[in-house]
Amino acid sequence: TIDGLIELYRSLSGAVEIVRSGPSLSDPYNRFSYVFRLSSDDARFPDLNKLRRKEETLLRADSNKSQQLAVVQNEISVVSNLITRRLITSMINGAQDAGRGVQALTRLDTIFARASYGLEWHC
Repeated sequence: TIDGLIELYRSLSGAVEIVRSGPSLSDPYNRFSYVFRLSSDDARFPDLNKLRRKEETLLRADSNKSQQLAVVQNEISVVSNLITRRLITSMINGAQDAGRGVQALTRLDTIFARASYGLEWHC
């Protein structure tokens, strides 16, 4: 079970980052709006980051490259979807080990809480 938890940690560690989403009707000053997105770390998802840089370049370029931009944005969507599905699959595969880990931690928490209560009340 420890090996399963280690594998789950490795697959999920650094995979997602929290970023500001930008102004919206509900948060016009962008103080409270955040979104989750796949990590921009080059080591984590190099293919996705390469496509993101290409998209950024096309956005700064002439407006006559809208066809290329649409193709790149579609590729980003497909790659993001594949990565997300892979992460979800790893979470599903590790759910049983994670559940057992949570149960063990819950039992330990109960033991420590009882011990603390006993010490405090000299039972």
